[in-house]
Amino acid sequence: MPGEPHPMPPYPASNPAIPLGNWAWHTVAFFFFVIASYLGFVFTYIESKYGHPSVRTRLHPFATFYTIVLTIANLFMMIVYIIQGAASATGDYGSNNPNAETCNESVIPSVFHASDVYCSYLSGQTVIVANWFWFLTFIAAPFFIPPELPITESYQIGELGDGEADGIQMH
Repeated sequence: MPGEPHPMPPYPASNPAIPLGNWAWHTVAFFFFVIASYLGFVFTYIESKYGHPSVRTRLHPFATFYTIVLTIANLFMMIVYIIQGAASATGDYGSNNPNAETCNESVIPSVFHASDVYCSYLSGQTVIVANWFWFLTFIAAPFFIPPELPITESYQIGELGDGEADGIQMH
């Protein structure tokens, strides 16, 4: 809480040994990927369920439920990251924490359980849960996307005919 003394002793903020970088562009690129993959899935779902009869396909029985869960997972993860970023930009959290050295040196017990020492606004466990919830939901998408014929590729430019340049093909 702001105004309360921090339980860890402060350290000099100009310590060059502390690798505190800015992950803003990485996060923007990651959000772009998350949103693009989500929209691709949702539009495929909508096209398969409500599209023209020639493109409608049979959906997995739980496809609608999965789409809702994927929406919740995406929103939860992005909201957690936005809260973390806003708190780091406006308060004593993340790289602005007076005890960031202690946070950087803390040992992460596993990818499923966060360290007891953290400098972020939300607990490390909240971030881990958001990441794993999104990741496990995201990798399940192929089980719920309707099957489609594979894309084929042809280098044939025109119809085959008697002319020498007709139907030029690249080999």
